[in-house]
Amino acid sequence: MNKPGSQVFLLICAVFYFFLPYVASRIRWEGTIYPQTPPGHSPGYGLFPDQFIVAPPGFNLTVFIIVAAFCAFVLLFILFPALFGFKKNNASGKSNSAEKSKVRAKIKSKTPFPTWYLPSLIIFVLSWIINWARWPYPVDKYIFIPLWWSFIFLMDAIVYKRNNGESIFSGKPATFKLIFAVSSVAWFSFEYLNFFYVELWYYPVKSLMTDFGFVFWYLLSFTVVWPGIFEFYTLLRTFKSLRLRYKFGPKIHFSKTVQIFLLIAGFAIAFLSGLYPHQFFWGLWIYPLLVSATALSVAGYPNIFSSIKSGNWSYVVLIGLASLGNGFFYELWNEGSNMFHSTLPDNPNFWRYSVPYVDVIHIFSQMPLLGYFGYIGFGSIMWSIWLIFAHVLDFSPEFDPVKDD
Repeated sequence: MNKPGSQVFLLICAVFYFFLPYVASRIRWEGTIYPQTPPGHSPGYGLFPDQFIVAPPGFNLTVFIIVAAFCAFVLLFILFPALFGFKKNNASGKSNSAEKSKVRAKIKSKTPFPTWYLPSLIIFVLSWIINWARWPYPVDKYIFIPLWWSFIFLMDAIVYKRNNGESIFSGKPATFKLIFAVSSVAWFSFEYLNFFYVELWYYPVKSLMTDFGFVFWYLLSFTVVWPGIFEFYTLLRTFKSLRLRYKFGPKIHFSKTVQIFLLIAGFAIAFLSGLYPHQFFWGLWIYPLLVSATALSVAGYPNIFSSIKSGNWSYVVLIGLASLGNGFFYELWNEGSNMFHSTLPDNPNFWRYSVPYVDVIHIFSQMPLLGYFGYIGFGSIMWSIWLIFAHVLDFSPEFDPVKDD
């Protein structure tokens, strides 16, 4: 495909990405009426922020075992890559690599923290305290954004220190701003898709702001998702052992026929998710990945999985771990904001989960234990969506300041 054709193809895929679950959902809920919901729509459709309307099916041991087995496989892949054919760094070029590492280490030790390190650290610590202490009022209600923005800039400052004075913010300030903008719109789309899964997550506070106030506040809040994961990813990349751990693995190449099949499979799951939202609750973290990644590949663009053709899985694994790391802090701070002051249910950014079949084992978190593995897949989803935005809007998607060995 030529460039305009590729861009049009990506836009068409984006239309089906949203349209298919909507059509299926209308079929599924035809003739039904739920509180505060347009007739014939999924329960809670159109309510923003998402609200709890219908309770999901309870625990199912069979589903739990199947999901747990898949999660165990992913965990084994990450912890013991040698079991899956990954090899350590080959000997060729080892001396050159060691010499480069020595030079980098020497430069790194002399690189001071940037000017934004100390302000970010102070704001971060104070925001965390306010978030959990829920004081002073009303500052505590709106501390989510300062907490996350300071965390993002703090990670960027650490990357700057560890990466010889190079980070996303210092080296690509325009890209840094674009990541924030894309994040706001992109996560808003997930809030929309959440309607078709009958609210896998929801926000208990609904009366705190006007409708416009909620939209404005959440658009600001959603700016932190993509930057947080990208910064966490670059931080992981500053550790050479992690850069090399998944670099020499099995080589997998998908033919054009397989790519088209996967794209169609993604659209099929999107449709079935709207038709059977509880049975396909896992589809929200599968079909966006299948559609976005394979659409890029079919259109002729590289995607997050392109490097596995040469056996390099480091991008896929590290973005997954970065997303998981971010998810850990999301759940930690979310739970802490409510755990110690549950009588103050006026935090607009506090959320709960309504997950069918596997909503068990909560460790200081609203998120069920197996749900954390969804964060790993989300890393590849968000990178794929970032690439689609970049190619459709015609800007460079490059953001990583850490050089490969």
